[in-house]
Amino acid sequence: MHNPTPFLEHCNRLACPVCYQTTCASIARRIAERTDEFPKALKRDRNKIAGDLKHIVLSVPLFDPDRPEDGSSVTEPDLIADGGKSLRRHAVKILKKYANDSFFAGTLIFHPWRKKHVDDGSECEDPNCKDREHYWHWAPHFHFLGYGFFAPGDQIYLDTGWVFKRIEEEDGFDRNAYETARYQMSHAGIFVTGEDRVLGDEDHERVVRAGAQVGLSYHYVGAMSNSKFGHEVTDRRQEECKCTECQQTVMEYHEVEPGIPDVHQENATPHLVWITEKRWYIVIRKLDRNGFSPPVPHDPNKRRSSALTPRDDRDPPG
Repeated sequence: MHNPTPFLEHCNRLACPVCYQTTCASIARRIAERTDEFPKALKRDRNKIAGDLKHIVLSVPLFDPDRPEDGSSVTEPDLIADGGKSLRRHAVKILKKYANDSFFAGTLIFHPWRKKHVDDGSECEDPNCKDREHYWHWAPHFHFLGYGFFAPGDQIYLDTGWVFKRIEEEDGFDRNAYETARYQMSHAGIFVTGEDRVLGDEDHERVVRAGAQVGLSYHYVGAMSNSKFGHEVTDRRQEECKCTECQQTVMEYHEVEPGIPDVHQENATPHLVWITEKRWYIVIRKLDRNGFSPPVPHDPNKRRSSALTPRDDRDPPG
């Protein structure tokens, strides 16, 4: 046996100072899978092209555009009042209004603050920046990771006051949905009961007080929302995990002491991982003359799908 690694149980909470990194990675995998499968399903089911994967920052208008130091027109009490739902709905409306043919599909991730450099106040967009000191500045905005062709940012700003900024990838590189989602989730805003403010990245540095997270920090929107894009599980099974170096079966041992496995344990068992195969699809909505979907008979033998059947042709909130 080589390179023993402790296997830690975790609580899957973004507000946890110990488990949030693992939780961010888990959420990023779900976002990336949905993001990567959407263009394939769109081409197969509707014979349409989604286009290149885009990363867009949609920022809330400033209180006074001529005085950016005054900060955002949206305060923390404004967001806490409804958990950010109204602001998210507004962002979705802007994406829909300024998208070509109203088509857009992706994930919205909410950020309450921007990371800036202490020495000159400039915004830091480098996740690996270690040489300069940083601070967090209140500036609510959304990161959109997905597909769509949108109007120029200048037009959107003149019409709405919202700043619409496209984040370009380096020449020769394709955007990685997992890496982008993981970094953005690492400092997403968290609403927690019993708190009078929105929790952010700096709260991971200390123990978070008792309270349950309210809602999610990310939402699927547009044609990638749960009512328009879904999947069914075609196979789910457990397989033995193999070592990437020697290809031997990974075994589970008790600890003799923290970090040291009992390699002489007689009842050691193979480490099993779940393998889930899915079929992703675009939801086909058949409407009657009044614009409503006909009721679907309940089939107790049919596996439940993650997709919802909408009652009408309107977009779901958020």
